[in-house]
Amino acid sequence: MPKTKDTTQLNSNILAVSGLSGKSVTGINVHSYADVVVIEISYSGGSTIIKERKGIVKVGGTADWEDGTQVLP
Repeated sequence: MPKTKDTTQLNSNILAVSGLSGKSVTGINVHSYADVVVIEISYSGGSTIIKERKGIVKVGGTADWEDGTQVLP
């Protein structure tokens, strides 16, 4: 999407926050629960959840929107 005076580009590197730094990814699953998009990234030893809802992104916890660490905006 081109940047206009009415839009702001948001960017956040969530590698360290997600705990995925240095891990070998073994799978990625995408789920949708109502208005929440859930991306589950699996690695040897566990998995990490990344969630998006109405432009807000959270990392960690479960697929439940109420938990995790908000990283955008």
